[in-house]
Amino acid sequence: MGSDKDGYVRDIRNDLRERLLALDGRYSDAMHEYEAEREALELKREGTTGAIEKERAAVRQLLEIEERREGSETVEIVPTRKLMPLADFLIAKVCAHGPIDRESLKTEAMAAGYQIDGRTFHATLMNVEKHGKIARADTGQYLAAPISEGTLFGMGQQKEEPQVVN
Repeated sequence: MGSDKDGYVRDIRNDLRERLLALDGRYSDAMHEYEAEREALELKREGTTGAIEKERAAVRQLLEIEERREGSETVEIVPTRKLMPLADFLIAKVCAHGPIDRESLKTEAMAAGYQIDGRTFHATLMNVEKHGKIARADTGQYLAAPISEGTLFGMGQQKEEPQVVN
């Protein structure tokens, strides 16, 4: 309750409810805008990477044809770029993408150039989850782990208290 200079107390609860409704609307608008931009970005990425993947497949086919024509063995081309550790990739993908299922994560990792089998992928994913870097929702999708109090940037490092030296 608010009061004026004469000591009269005015009930401001309705004003606060209206303000809360307005804030809820702004929040909802911001989330819808975010989702629309994320979906547009995801579609753009899918279009770009899909076109690149089609071109890569066509070039691989041409290379195989040329190698057969020349009588040489097909040589597997390994990407020369250095990849971050798979665990870091999974954490970054979940944090950037939002809720994502296991198969989509595996597909994303393979598309990024990781040479993984099911066992390696599963073990890495379970370790990342076990150490609290990502969380699994009831739906089975993975999402960014909530930042717990007492951690520095959610990375599991405890804040150190300054030590007094006598």
